[in-house]
Formats: sequence, structure tokens, C-alpha cells
Amino acid sequence: NFYVGTQGDKTEDVIRCILGLIRFLPLFQGHFESIKSSMIKNIESESVLNRDIYFVEKESQKFDLDVDIREYIYEELKKLTMSDLEAFFNMYIRELDYNVLILGNKKQINLPELEEILEYKFEKYKLKDLFGY
Repeated sequence: NFYVGTQGDKTEDVIRCILGLIRFLPLFQGHFESIKSSMIKNIESESVLNRDIYFVEKESQKFDLDVDIREYIYEELKKLTMSDLEAFFNMYIRELDYNVLILGNKKQINLPELEEILEYKFEKYKLKDLFGY
């Protein structure tokens, strides 16, 4: 789930960008390595305070792990390749069904263009339908 706020006349551009990200993963090896390195360094510099031990253990148990979940993530992250990321994206994200809710002044939003971009006919509601006033 995510939320994007924009001006009414920019809605079509924003929807195009969002759909582009949902349908096509931008792959840049340099960015991937930089982000991966940053995440590894972040895990390496983390420490678990005494008061957090219980919650860290509970989180690990949720995933049937007998080690700190961060240790598992750390080891898997070091092995992660861009091909792995692309395979994950193609399997779990690219084909997701999604809902779009656009709230705004209908005079500022080009509904026919949005319907063409999204390949969907919009249902129109009044504030009273949505919020009861």
C-alpha cells in the first residue's frame, strides 16, 4: 500500500510514474551495490539493547528461525544478486493486482486520459458517499 499526494493537474503524470515502477523494475548495478552495502553496514552497526531481546526473539520465531532474524537477513543480503532481486520482483510485484483511489476536483483531473492509462473505467463518488457528509 502506498499514498501519493499531488496537484490535480499532475495526476496523470504521477499515475504513469507509479505504474512504471510497479511494472518495470529499474535495474542499475551501481545503485544496487550501493544500497546493498548501505544495508549491510546498517545491520553491522546495529545493537540489540537488553529491553529489545524479547522482541527480536519473537520476530525470529515468527519466521521459524532459531537465530536472530537480523543475522539471517545479513547473511542472505550478502549473497543477494541483482538477478535475485529481479526474480523476486517478477514473481511477487509485477503481477500484483492493485486498487487506485483518486480524490480531487474532477475539473482538474483528466478522467478520460486516466481511464486510458489505467485501462479501467472509473466509478465516481460524492463526498457524502465516501465520508457521510
